[in-house]
Amino acid sequence: MSPSGWNHKPRRSRSCRSRTNREPVESHRQNIERIQRRFEKELNRSERELRWAEENLDDGSVASRRYIANLRNKVKYDYNQLMQEKVHEVEKCLSEIYDEERELSEQKLREQEIENERFHRQTVNQIIRERDAMCEEKLARQQSLYNKLLNEQAIRLQAQQRLQTFESLNISQMKDRLTRVEQSNYLLRRSVYDLIDHQQPVYRSTVYIPRFGV
Repeated sequence: MSPSGWNHKPRRSRSCRSRTNREPVESHRQNIERIQRRFEKELNRSERELRWAEENLDDGSVASRRYIANLRNKVKYDYNQLMQEKVHEVEKCLSEIYDEERELSEQKLREQEIENERFHRQTVNQIIRERDAMCEEKLARQQSLYNKLLNEQAIRLQAQQRLQTFESLNISQMKDRLTRVEQSNYLLRRSVYDLIDHQQPVYRSTVYIPRFGV
């Protein structure tokens, strides 16, 4: 026999259970005490009826002895019912307490797993960020070195181009100078030949000036 208060109630949220985690135990205890009082009242009434019958109706007749025996059986039955209900309610209370604790334990385990997973993701993300930072730093160093090499190569190419231009200018200038020298030599020889051809014979016999082929 169970009172209506023992009917199954809708499951409360975890936050509500966490705030009232002692309420189930207290509620079970109150229900057990209420049921015990009800059976104790029934048992006390049966015992009073038995005592009254033993004191007032025990005249030795078969009917009175049978009535008293029935009252004794009823007292025994009520007592057994009381004990049985106590055991039943205690077992039910312990079972529900166990279910409640198991649910809380499972919830804590799930929360711990979620927390571990979150920590694992944070750790992995931190490692990825550190590796990305290292890769970016290494890439920046390589890019800086590459730019430096490019600048040095550009400087060398510019120097080579200037040198080639200077050499080209020198060769051109040397050719121009050589051409002018050759022209000057040619004109000088022509002048000498002209002078030899137009001078007086007295100078010809005194100074020997060889004739050069033009």
